[in-house]
Amino acid sequence: MQKTKIYFIILIVLSFSILGCFSTPVVPDAFYTGDETKTATMFFNNYDTNVRNVSSQLQLRLIDVDGIEFPPDNSKKPTNKPILLPVDKPLNIKVHIKDDGWRKGWGKSKIPYLDLTAIINKEVVFQCPPLEEGKKYTLVYNYSIVGKTLRLYLPGGLNGIDVHKQNI
Repeated sequence: MQKTKIYFIILIVLSFSILGCFSTPVVPDAFYTGDETKTATMFFNNYDTNVRNVSSQLQLRLIDVDGIEFPPDNSKKPTNKPILLPVDKPLNIKVHIKDDGWRKGWGKSKIPYLDLTAIINKEVVFQCPPLEEGKKYTLVYNYSIVGKTLRLYLPGGLNGIDVHKQNI
């Protein structure tokens, strides 16, 4: 019994250390010409957590930054790996947005429905303003009756601090 507890603890420690290696920021070498310490971190979320009626098939995937391609994420589940980006210059971030239009229902029934105006499957270039050193930004796709937008914000507070919004 004592040996199984020790093996179980070792298994848990190894699991966390392996998962920690998978979540390290992705940094393409082409970004750095000198000082590698001047970076900002960006997360790519599949949906805004403040929106309660989200699609299960929504995908926001990073393709490239200023023409420098990132390796595709071949995992079946959406991930939110942080990306280190250079600061003090505007960036063109190309992302692929895919939304099948299915939404969760309201009320007690929770019957899903298809919103035809929400369907999107295309690549978009996000005009990112200069980032500040050491900050952690999040880029999310928002869909509402008003329109489709990409929102860059700093997490914190109730809804975060908006940095830039771009209509699609």
